[in-house]
Amino acid sequence: MNEYRFLDESHQHWLGDRRLPGITEVLRRFQMTNYDPQFFNVQGLARGTQLHAFCAMVDQGQDPEKLHYGNPDHDLKSEVMAYAQWKKATGFQAEIIEEPMHSPMYHFAGIPDVFGKMADGVPAVVERKRGVAGKATALQTAAQVQLISEKTGILTFKMRRFSIQKFTNGRPSIVEYKGVNDRQVFLGLVAAYHWAITAGIFRQEEK
Repeated sequence: MNEYRFLDESHQHWLGDRRLPGITEVLRRFQMTNYDPQFFNVQGLARGTQLHAFCAMVDQGQDPEKLHYGNPDHDLKSEVMAYAQWKKATGFQAEIIEEPMHSPMYHFAGIPDVFGKMADGVPAVVERKRGVAGKATALQTAAQVQLISEKTGILTFKMRRFSIQKFTNGRPSIVEYKGVNDRQVFLGLVAAYHWAITAGIFRQEEK
């Protein structure tokens, strides 16, 4: 039986001896990622990783006022506080936080930021964006819904999809994605990705 593994040091997903593409890798192959040089540089990526880690702590129930932000990073604290305030205002409760998972059905993998329930009990995936959430985020969240559905058994059409954008100004806004074809579009890209790998048109990215 093939075992699923996520290698944190290389950020790679494996199923047995087969490497699975991540959601971002699939989107990047078809030039569907949201590129902003403000966030896609060494410093920006490091801050993004820190923000995700602190928001995960908030999702786990820790008080954002008592976290150790280091050196002292007031900007990062304001972003985490903004997320905590959004959670309080919406009643969102996290259930699955930053967990690597894969699709045995479609052979891709990813790490949804957070899955949980809104105040009305409706299950939802939430993607956090420091900048403006681009159109590709609709496909990214649709892919996350597929992963969570296979893991939990919750039907995909019963889940809502959100991104929280503009963390850097301390006043995040929420975007909901309702495209009925978003999931099918992403799965089509996954199929095309694997076809292109097999045909020798694509090569898997090296980390």
